[in-house]
This record gives sequence, C-alpha cells and structure tokens, in this order.
Amino acid sequence: MTMTPDAVIRDFVSGHEGGYQNKLEDRGNIVIDRNGKIIPGPKQAFNLAARRKAMAEGGRVIGTMRGVTPATYAQFQGRSVYSLDEQQMQAISEDEAVEVGLKLYYVAPGIDQLPWGPITAILVDMGWGSGPETAIKFIQRRIRCSADGVVGPEMIDAWNKWIETQGVAKAATDFANWKIAAYQADVAKNPEQRKWLQGWINRANYFKPENWAWWKKWEEDTEVIRNASGDLLEYRNDDGAQRRLDVNASPAISGARSGIWATIGSAVAGLGYMASSIVKDIANIFPQWMWGALGLVAAIFALLYFTGLIKLRRQEHKDWKH
Repeated sequence: MTMTPDAVIRDFVSGHEGGYQNKLEDRGNIVIDRNGKIIPGPKQAFNLAARRKAMAEGGRVIGTMRGVTPATYAQFQGRSVYSLDEQQMQAISEDEAVEVGLKLYYVAPGIDQLPWGPITAILVDMGWGSGPETAIKFIQRRIRCSADGVVGPEMIDAWNKWIETQGVAKAATDFANWKIAAYQADVAKNPEQRKWLQGWINRANYFKPENWAWWKKWEEDTEVIRNASGDLLEYRNDDGAQRRLDVNASPAISGARSGIWATIGSAVAGLGYMASSIVKDIANIFPQWMWGALGLVAAIFALLYFTGLIKLRRQEHKDWKH
C-alpha cells in the first residue's frame, strides 16, 4: 500500500475515528441553546456545566461524524454551522471525510509544502485532532523556528534539518512523546477531558516505529524494512542502497555506491566522534563550580607570580645602580 496523503487520512479516519457521537464533553461538538447561541461563545473557554444547562433548557447538540466536527464540515461546505443538524452530520461518508482531510488539513494549511513522508503524515494527523495551526505551532516550537503557524521557507528548512539530524524513526518517536506530554498537561488543566486521554495516547503511539503494521505500508521510491537484527531501514529501490532509520543512527548509506570514500568518511567521522567524546568526558570530570574555583586559583597564582616578578626586577635594578 502506497501511503499517499489520502491513504494516510483514510487510514486514521477508518482506524481511529468512530461513527457519529454527540457527547457534551467533546470540545469539537457544538451546543446551541434555545435562543440560537453557541454555548460557550466563540471567545469563551470550554464550559461543560454551561453546555449541560443549555441542553436542560431545550438546547441541541450537533455532533461529530468520522472525526469531522460540525465547524469543520460547515467550513468544507461553505455554509453556516447553524444550518447543520444531526442527520446531515450522520450522512458524512468515509470518502467525504477523506476529502475534508485533504482540503482543510493538508492543502489549506500548507502542510503539502513539506516533503511527504511518515513525519508529515503525523503532523496531518495531529492537525486533524487539534487544528492545523495549533499542530504547526506545536512542532515549530520543537524544531526551533518561529511559531507562527505558517508553513514557510524557515519552517521547511528547520523541518528538513530536524529529520536529517534525528533520523526518521527518532523524529517519529519524539513527535509522539511530545504529543503525549501535551495531552497529559491538557488533561491536568481540564479534568473533564480525561475520558479521552488514553485514546489520544494510543493514537500517538500508533505512529511510532514500533508499530510495524503502519510503517511497513510506506512503499514508494523507497521501502521501510527491518533487517535480521531488527534495525529499521529505508531501502532505496533504484540502487539497492540502505539507510538506517534507528534512533541516533547516522544516515550511513551502503550498497552499490558505497566504496573507498564511504570508508574514509566513516573513519574521519569516527575520529571526530572520539575526539568530541574525550573533550566532553574531560569537561564532565568536575562540576561547573569546581571549574570556576580552579580558574580563580589560577588567576590568583598568576597575579602573585607577576607581582613577585615585578618586585624582583625592581630590586635587581636597584642593586645594579649601586
């Protein structure tokens, strides 16, 4: 199965999103009171008690279908959310949900400008759950670029460097762990959301390399495979080269194009790593305060030495004059 953007969206819509649900605790659902106002208002914080009160007084709730919220579906169709009802939401098909995902969660926010691959797919999935702008800002803060929610040249460059440096597998693992930490923090502030927490965690873990059922679907110009030792590899079909995707693995290419230069490069890289490790080990022998103390002692010693030297020279000068 080739994991195109529409295939990825279909995968998580069919695998993680259920059918229709109109639970008041779900922030994606919309409650409209008997006077036709959305509760709570657009600029107000989520308020479960206010929702329950509105329902008790004759309000109505517009629920979510296949993960498509009322607000999202209204935007997709270019209509007012007030014009939607339960029957219209329940009629959303899987194909239509995929179209919603492609248009509003992949193309519209500019995520389609990023190189397509497993990590981009994870970003699309997060945007589906929290909103594309929120998801983009979330990852921008962690790859060290301006958190403006816009996919532009700065983010694309930071994105590529992040994945190249970390490797695909570690980037996926880090992304999942960052999301889980954010979900836990959210639930700590909003206890009414706790009922969704385990599902969010399961979904984040779904995209980790350990879930081989998902990772093995990535078969385009390259194939993701595991060797006999269990290492995660990217296999290039054009020349038979292989690149390790494991955590902290450098992109060492082996195959038809490997040779003497690869050997020399590996040797130089190894020596560089050894040198940096030695320097790091030396630096870690003493804590920072002890290095400061040693520096102070050295400065005092130098001051006393040069003060004594100056006195000695002055005395020699006097003796010479006499």
